[in-house]
Amino acid sequence: MFRKPDAEVKPVAAIQDTISKIELIPQVLTEIEQLKSDIAEGVDVKNREITFQNILFNFNSDEILTESETDLKAALDLLNDVKDLKVTIDGHTSAEGTDKYNLDLSRKRANAVKNYLVSNGIDATRLKTEGKGKSEPIAPNDSEENKQLNRRIVFNVNTD
Repeated sequence: MFRKPDAEVKPVAAIQDTISKIELIPQVLTEIEQLKSDIAEGVDVKNREITFQNILFNFNSDEILTESETDLKAALDLLNDVKDLKVTIDGHTSAEGTDKYNLDLSRKRANAVKNYLVSNGIDATRLKTEGKGKSEPIAPNDSEENKQLNRRIVFNVNTD
């Protein structure tokens, strides 16, 4: 399921982006722990979002890269720990490419994450997917760093 990135996809800038993303891991783990705590306390968590910046894909592809393992394991642990949790997996892209292309790519990436989770024992009925394309940027698409921030997977908590 995992594939090492092509040599041409790993320039120095990509390595620097990967190092920057590693700093985001504690944020995701903190968000997950807060969600679990809130659920245990009976807090309404419907529509709570958890953003996974470190679920990475090969360029123009839905192939998940090995660097994604930490975030994927965190997502898997969350779903294993909270057995009745249902989520919509939203895929997001940067603004490079056409609207149609990015919408299709974001759908494929969300489905790739769903397939990973299902292949690791999560019931598919707990997971929905949605492609957002480039419609909901969290940063301007004016630099490679900001474009990378817009390329993300988001879990949106459902309670139905």
